[in-house]
Amino acid sequence: MGVDAVVLSALAEGDAAALAAFYNDLTPATIRTFRPLGDSTSLEVCRGIIGANHVTPRQRYDLVGWLGPVIVAWAFVADLDKERPYLGLVVAEAMQGRGVGRAVLGQLLSWAKDSGIAEVYLMVVTDNRRAIQLYASHGFVTYSEEFDEVDRLPYFHMVADLSGPPPDPNGQSQLGRMDWPYVTDNCISIKSG
Repeated sequence: MGVDAVVLSALAEGDAAALAAFYNDLTPATIRTFRPLGDSTSLEVCRGIIGANHVTPRQRYDLVGWLGPVIVAWAFVADLDKERPYLGLVVAEAMQGRGVGRAVLGQLLSWAKDSGIAEVYLMVVTDNRRAIQLYASHGFVTYSEEFDEVDRLPYFHMVADLSGPPPDPNGQSQLGRMDWPYVTDNCISIKSG
């Protein structure tokens, strides 16, 4: 078994094509549970996302995980200029279950807290147990439920309070664990194969 390195970075000016390719390669099963851009996206939409990261006041912060030249994870906090910023997270199917989502979420929430954001909101399909457990392990709690008449799916609304210390379910930092994935700076080492 080898080790792969997923490198985390803020979404940058030249990343629009890679983000569009990543999103458009998501399977229908993943798009069912994560579709902030609809069933597919365009280069123009991805350029707009990047632009919203670089305006004043900043409207959003997007974080991507790279495995070589390919994006394998994307997370964001959007509506930073509004009262209720919201979070989204998706990991490529081939990378799921390897700790990438946990590391990306931890990094994103650290950025949000360091930026003075007190609370972050999200919606998650109620049958997406893996995501719900991940969010709960990072301090998110369910505060309401909704049935979406358009996509015919039930959702939980969750919120994380970032004003206090981070949740510490095992007596250690989520990002400082010495198990897999192992996170240092902006690099996630994950077991491959």
